[in-house]
Amino acid sequence: MLFSDLPLHPILRKKVEMRGIRGLYPPQEEAVKKGLFNGKNILMVTNTASGKTLLAEILAINTVMSGRGKVVYLSPLKALADEKFRDFGQYSELNLKTILTVGNYDSAEPRIEWYDIVCTTYEKMDSIVRHRPSWLNEVALIIIDEIHYLDDEKRGPVLESLIANLKLIMPSAQFFALSATVGNANEIASWLEAELVESSWRPVPLKEGVFLNGKIIYSDGETRRIKTKFSSPVLDLVYDTVEDGGQAIVFVNSRRRAVSLAKTVGERLNLRPNSESDELSEKLRHSSEVTSLNEELAALVRSGVSFHHAGLTVEQRREIERGFRGGAIKIIVATPTLAAGVNLPARRVIIESSERYVAGEGSEPIKILEYKQFAGRAGRPGYDEYGEAILIAKTKSDAEDLFATYINGQPEKIRSKMGTPYKFRTHLLSFIVTFDGSNDEGISRYISKLLLSKQLRKKEIAELVSESIKMLTEGNFILASGNAYIPTELGRYVSELYIDPLTALYAIKALKKGKAITEFSVMHLI
Repeated sequence: MLFSDLPLHPILRKKVEMRGIRGLYPPQEEAVKKGLFNGKNILMVTNTASGKTLLAEILAINTVMSGRGKVVYLSPLKALADEKFRDFGQYSELNLKTILTVGNYDSAEPRIEWYDIVCTTYEKMDSIVRHRPSWLNEVALIIIDEIHYLDDEKRGPVLESLIANLKLIMPSAQFFALSATVGNANEIASWLEAELVESSWRPVPLKEGVFLNGKIIYSDGETRRIKTKFSSPVLDLVYDTVEDGGQAIVFVNSRRRAVSLAKTVGERLNLRPNSESDELSEKLRHSSEVTSLNEELAALVRSGVSFHHAGLTVEQRREIERGFRGGAIKIIVATPTLAAGVNLPARRVIIESSERYVAGEGSEPIKILEYKQFAGRAGRPGYDEYGEAILIAKTKSDAEDLFATYINGQPEKIRSKMGTPYKFRTHLLSFIVTFDGSNDEGISRYISKLLLSKQLRKKEIAELVSESIKMLTEGNFILASGNAYIPTELGRYVSELYIDPLTALYAIKALKKGKAITEFSVMHLI
């Protein structure tokens, strides 16, 4: 099937042809055949670089140009929302009005009324919905990128409740959800009332392996010994990649480690700078107000190396990513945020450790889902015959465990994170505020739209509802009259400010003590 066969607006079709986009990849074709351009909800679970994002872009633009309505593009991270906003900039001559909104949770964002495509984060959209602006009624398509974040302890409940509210507010809107890793795709598709497109197809074959004692052992039984020039697994793997004319991304578990390892790689490999790296180095030297960080990045980039983490500015990350795509940077040492949807493939992906330190818990193994996200960055379409994802083992037993757990393992099932009193009461209050009051029947409808309703027993859900209603009523966040619940002024304020009701109660209790309020006492309270 060709893109020209799709039911696109004539002007958009011409634009697609001008970009040289011709045939559909197999997963793209399956999504089209299952009704993507006919308003059907679709959950697309396919590998990185299989065309999910391009399909979402074209669907979004076609939705606007065909007069169906507005489009909301949801991302888990501000950096991804920003990247998506810039991607839509490629279609600027089509006179589409695209807006990026990621900050200030206490706003209904009335200015969005004048825009066609809204690029935002889960949290920002959730805060907007709590204000119920009139432009929500004009939304025809919601694209949810990285929907596996439903399984995230922090962002999962926000996304789950947001989807439930959106389905109640705009029941006729189309949902297009994207991910590379969902262990229970059928269940998530059923919850979304969507057709499932699930495929293992990749444009570049992936070779997965474990590095042990100077040798890469691949999952197909093939082995390859590399030169151990540095007696350091990461340095030896990186050197081997660059010597072979490739680029590498090394995933580490903290910002501090990303910086220190990048410096070590730069110093030990001593790569020769080229004109592109010199030019990028000068740009980074003036890229932020933190002079020490600028100098650090500039010096590293001259040696073809950089670190990448969420502590950098958006512009710095963008320049580093651009430099990597253009070849000025050969090696990036990154935290896991780089694997969260940023389109930056490399010949070889190296995972330094399969464990991560968790505050209060100690070292814990990373999820299989996270490993698959890392591995998905391996292989540059049009450049590499194959991509490699390499884990590092210390012993033979360690290597066997890595193969069994990560390379041969399946991503974990996505589980609702709404099942705790803290998370449930927060989002139940937001539902009541969003709909300007509700009753038992309305709450039941809300719960039926949650993933929680498919994964938790009715008795346990009933207990959650009862406990939450009691807490919200006693805290004066809602008024109960029979089976009807009306938000109070306090309840609205707490919900719109994105505060947990229990936290609000602690603050109110402290402020009522009558003691003089100082800057220190406020900081202590926070």
